[in-house]
Amino acid sequence: MSCNCSHCRRKGFLLSFVPGDALSIVQGEAALTDYRFNQHNIAHRFCSVCGCQPFGMGKGPGGAAMAAINLRCVPTIDPDDLAIQKVDGASF
Repeated sequence: MSCNCSHCRRKGFLLSFVPGDALSIVQGEAALTDYRFNQHNIAHRFCSVCGCQPFGMGKGPGGAAMAAINLRCVPTIDPDDLAIQKVDGASF
């Protein structure tokens, strides 16, 4: 997903959503910090050392925990190979 809201657009995110328990952090969790904006519903996690923002945590429409993975931070994924859904987040 590519969103045009002020946050995603400026950072060039390509997001894929998974259940919250499908995401595991194997190292570097101590360096992560949160950024929240707008309604403060999503904890956008970023590295306090390098500034990279690999994922966000929040709740899906049904209330279940969700993770939004920034696919640009996954070295094995080529963004040109993705079918990208555009979302008009600027209108939310």
